[in-house]
Amino acid sequence: SDVCSSDLIDDLNFSILPGEMVALMGPSGAGKTSLLTTLAGYTPPSSGQVFMDGMSLYSHFGLFREAVGYVPQEDVMHRSLTVEEVLYYQAKLNFPAEVRRDEIDDRIGLVLAQLDLQDVRKSVVGDEVRRGLSGGQRKRLNVAMELMSEPAALLLDEPTSGLDARSAIQLIRQCRGLASSGRTVVMTIHQPRREAFDLFDKLLLLTKGGKLAYFGPAKDSRRYFTARTDVDPQTASNPADYVLDVLDPVDPDLGRQADEWRDD
Repeated sequence: SDVCSSDLIDDLNFSILPGEMVALMGPSGAGKTSLLTTLAGYTPPSSGQVFMDGMSLYSHFGLFREAVGYVPQEDVMHRSLTVEEVLYYQAKLNFPAEVRRDEIDDRIGLVLAQLDLQDVRKSVVGDEVRRGLSGGQRKRLNVAMELMSEPAALLLDEPTSGLDARSAIQLIRQCRGLASSGRTVVMTIHQPRREAFDLFDKLLLLTKGGKLAYFGPAKDSRRYFTARTDVDPQTASNPADYVLDVLDPVDPDLGRQADEWRDD
């Protein structure tokens, strides 16, 4: 996908390949969610294009509608339904009418297996009144809903928000498995621990004004910024923490303008 600009992101140009898992990071207000919704087909750019397989996403959105799955931060399922029912109704809303019940059931089984939700297939999602799924299970169910349509690209907005460390790394590992099977996976994420950060192929780092500070291999990001800033690399042992320290240093004299990072 390539994207140029919308109201909150500015002059971005990058390509993401099938099978890659990309961390979309940046300080608060850098435009991460705006970029994600632009890539998902919800926020047309004011200039530039988003391409998928060499074709304009917005000019051919009907063609690509099922190819892009978008998972928002908030839960989108009815809490009174079981996991199986949530996925069944998701299929009925999105699949052609001629798709048989047994085909839907087969698809539900596959998706539950991909996200390790088989044991809660008959469980009610639950809410504040009725106990049901854990927070991590609900997040995975949100992902499962999008996987029902077998999207080629899966875009997730802060999927680990509110999760404990164990649940967060479990979800990221499962997304890593989805990418390894050929999907493109992009997720906004705040400051993942080292174990999670190492699972990403690429880092797309935005800075203030929705400008691009870095796009490249996640494993090379720390070395890239260490060579271009006076911010001490010892400020953080985690590379995800360090790159954000560089963009918003405690000492303002060590900071750089957003355009400087973009032009570097």
